[in-house]
Amino acid sequence: MVLDEMDRELLHLLSIGMPVKELSKKMNLSLSSIEKRKRKLKEFFLNDKDQWFNERSLLHIARERGFI
Repeated sequence: MVLDEMDRELLHLLSIGMPVKELSKKMNLSLSSIEKRKRKLKEFFLNDKDQWFNERSLLHIARERGFI
């Protein structure tokens, strides 16, 4: 899986604390599309769909790997 520009923008906007409702407006995506992308990002960074972790963990791992 490769992160596209929207995934990177989503990571950036999440990292600056933008609420999901505002993300939807800013990125011109539905709330469900935002949630699907967040789920895809978690799977990408975790490589294990069964393990649970939160948005803070997602952003921490993305920073460590140089994505944001």
